[in-house]
Amino acid sequence: MEHELTLKELAADPLILMVMRADGVAEDSLQDLMKQVAESEISRLQLQMHKTRADEFYARLDESLAHTAKSLRRNA
Repeated sequence: MEHELTLKELAADPLILMVMRADGVAEDSLQDLMKQVAESEISRLQLQMHKTRADEFYARLDESLAHTAKSLRRNA
């Protein structure tokens, strides 16, 4: 396979459809599940990104405060 299947391709794949029928899974149920998983993953990645940005901000702030304190001690 040259690429990952899109949701539309997944829902149209004959093998997937056969397994879904055998398992009693409706196409709408699969699409709902995939949307829920995608939304959950987006939320997880956004939280991770915000935490990383906050960590970087506070690290820069700490460096800046340390530099300022050092300069003030030198000038005192």
